[in-house]
Amino acid sequence: MNVWLRRFFGFWALAGGAIGLGAVFGQVMRFPHLGLAQQIALGVSVAFFGWGVWCGIRMLEGHAAAARGNRNFWLIQIPVLSTPWCAWSLFSGVQLKLSMTFAPLAWDFHWHVLGAQASVDVGASQRPFALGVNLFALCAALYLATRGKR
Repeated sequence: MNVWLRRFFGFWALAGGAIGLGAVFGQVMRFPHLGLAQQIALGVSVAFFGWGVWCGIRMLEGHAAAARGNRNFWLIQIPVLSTPWCAWSLFSGVQLKLSMTFAPLAWDFHWHVLGAQASVDVGASQRPFALGVNLFALCAALYLATRGKR
């Protein structure tokens, strides 16, 4: 893989993971006072962002299996789902999110650069039905799946 692309993917995974860990640190300090669902969501967030830091470091160091790990890291960030019962949206580093809400029917595009967000919600009764895709994560995963082995 081209050294600049390896650095590009490594930087975004590492920076986004570090920002995400910094953002959830305050919640980790309150862990015993959170409900079970919040503890699970916090655990998922910490694991996801920690994995992002690990993937970014391995990519920057040029490990042989780093492209496969980063591909999987970006694959998890592709879907965006919102229903009255649950919601799922993760991003680390960059997000170019295209989504469609079903009631009322509407398209939406959001972007974030150098940030992180973990939204895992069960029992989200006020959310409308919506499906979306993180276009940056999709492109990164496709690139790493097809050219990351070279």
